[in-house]
Amino acid sequence: MKKIKKILALTLAVLLLPATLFMSGCAGRTTLYNETVATFDRNHNYVGMTLNVFNWGMFMADGTYGSLNIVRAFEQLTGIRVNFRTYDSNEEMHGFIRSGTVPHDLVIPSEYMVQRMIRENLLRPLDHSLISNLNLVDTAFMNQAFDPGNRYSIPYKYGFVGLIYNSAEFARNNIPSPTGWDVLFDYETFGPNGVGRGRARTINNRRDAFAIAQAYLGLDVNSLNPADWEAAAELLEHQFTFVTPVMDGIFEDLGDGSAWVGAYYAGDFLTMRESNPDLRIVFPEQGTNMFINSMAIPVTSQNPGAAHMFINFLLEPEVAMENAEWIRYASPNTTVWADPNFSLRNEPALAHRRRDVDFIFEDIPSMTTTYERLWSNLIAG
Repeated sequence: MKKIKKILALTLAVLLLPATLFMSGCAGRTTLYNETVATFDRNHNYVGMTLNVFNWGMFMADGTYGSLNIVRAFEQLTGIRVNFRTYDSNEEMHGFIRSGTVPHDLVIPSEYMVQRMIRENLLRPLDHSLISNLNLVDTAFMNQAFDPGNRYSIPYKYGFVGLIYNSAEFARNNIPSPTGWDVLFDYETFGPNGVGRGRARTINNRRDAFAIAQAYLGLDVNSLNPADWEAAAELLEHQFTFVTPVMDGIFEDLGDGSAWVGAYYAGDFLTMRESNPDLRIVFPEQGTNMFINSMAIPVTSQNPGAAHMFINFLLEPEVAMENAEWIRYASPNTTVWADPNFSLRNEPALAHRRRDVDFIFEDIPSMTTTYERLWSNLIAG
């Protein structure tokens, strides 16, 4: 990733909760430069407390590549200790929160999981009066069907699943540039007797893998008909005989040329392209998943006040910018896109929006057992 040369300038006046809740007799503004607090009255209710954050791996700037260490900056500014843990999937996170064995104060699930956790009473309603930066979130990502009125969640990042391919290898082997998901079901080209045998990858994620098959078949990705899921599973069963499902392994596979095509997240494509400039991305004509990862507070949170503070901190323009540069996923923060210094401002992989074709996953409880069973059978082989 490119190095980031920015100085964080934050003011407590716009940072988080009303100043009277955590400052005593401190007039004016407190500014943070290079993660060093110039002045800050630490005699407030949250100093010394622990904030347990549960997030996707590599989904928050951590100080590497010259970026801001967001967790450390928040700790130094507030005196709150942040315990940061990561997960690999929505389902893994959901299992932890539902078990209640390890309380967490902030989680960042995807849209369908937000909807499920609301239905299961696992999330605490938010106090919007404690999130003064809420007006910086693009209204296009607010008030979605999975959380009307954003009572339980605030958008953090959004993006799309794209089809990433090696343009040089496709040209060298006379394979037409892909326009849709068809290429991932092309047995003639990528099967055992094809020119691209062993060179195709798909995403090892249940909802995304099913969605690719469903979109290819012209089915609703949120279908309530078990037959639609059975049909998609049958197609995936055949696909898995010649297309390897992977997650992080796709970085190496596409980077070193051992794979020529694969489905993965558009934000990560930008990193892959740095190691292999022949890579291109296309958003399939049949449609693709638009995901919205959102910040939410579990009902078991032991420090919801500090969780609100952290949510507002992440919406702070300079913090949102640092995060957008480092994560390379699209930010719903309007100040990021308005900043001419945002290096990815004109990047098509992030700016893509095609609401008439693309889709958003919904929680479909009547189908959860069905697709979980089908997925387990597919993974078991």
